Amino acid sequence: MAVASGEVVAVVGATGRQGSAVVRHLLRDGWRVRALTRDPSGTAARTLHDLGAEVVRADTEAEVRQGRNVAGGGASRGAARRARRGRRP
Repeated sequence: MAVASGEVVAVVGATGRQGSAVVRHLLRDGWRVRALTRDPSGTAARTLHDLGAEVVRADTEAEVRQGRNVAGGGASRGAARRARRGRRP
């Protein structure tokens, strides 16, 4: 896929298992990536920053619903797992 000039892909849950894999693939393919995370000072967030992602603190439930941090993005990607009662997510 050709990367459009200046387009940003916002990845919700960017420091999780699925989200971080998505960020890495997008960066490798030349996309500008805005990595949304609850903890931009964490190890995973710092790693994504070092790879070239713009890391942004985000309350993913409230801010994404309101369009914050994804404004100007050409696409967004979210990754989540639902916890089941009695089991860790």
